[in-house]
Amino acid sequence: MSENILSKQNISPQFSKWWILLIAMAGAAWAFAVYGIATIAGALLSGLLSNYCDKGKLLGFYYGFRGIWVLLYLFVMPKTFVTAVLFSFGLGMTGDATVSPTSGLMQQIFR
Repeated sequence: MSENILSKQNISPQFSKWWILLIAMAGAAWAFAVYGIATIAGALLSGLLSNYCDKGKLLGFYYGFRGIWVLLYLFVMPKTFVTAVLFSFGLGMTGDATVSPTSGLMQQIFR
């Protein structure tokens, strides 16, 4: 009765812990990769939008989206690999996106 599943399959508990850690680290690497790619895409898209949209409204949207997105992830979304990647994507798209509108506003104000 005291035997666990690992001992029945002749797998050492030490070995299985390392595999679990490796799989978790691979998932985190995917989330960071998605964040990095989304940051690049978000910054480029924000630069284009800053030419055509009100920069103050863009900044309001970005910061509002980030706040709501974090609250949704913490309290509503299930904590799975897919939602972690989606969360990283949302934060990445708005991460450096604030640079272009902020720079444009500073140029308008201090010109």
